[in-house]
Amino acid sequence: MRHAVGTVIGVGNALKNLKKSQKNALKVHVTLLDLHFATVARQLVVLMLLDAMMAADEGGIERLELQATAVYLCIGTVIPRYCHERYYRNLPPSMLI
Repeated sequence: MRHAVGTVIGVGNALKNLKKSQKNALKVHVTLLDLHFATVARQLVVLMLLDAMMAADEGGIERLELQATAVYLCIGTVIPRYCHERYYRNLPPSMLI
């Protein structure tokens, strides 16, 4: 996961130095590999939470909940109810069981 997040951060930093035409032409591909499918699924969910954070209002409660949810998913064994609810609200229907 750290390599995928590092790549996303690196691309974000590189975007700052590109011209507008180069930004529009940029396409990024990231491949997530792991022996365990659950690990890849968790990584995808964290990346989706990061995407939702970018769309949320800066300093708003939604953004704070998304940040907390991402942290609990990465390092926690138990997550608060509001993070659990936020987690399920951000899952696409294809990932729901």
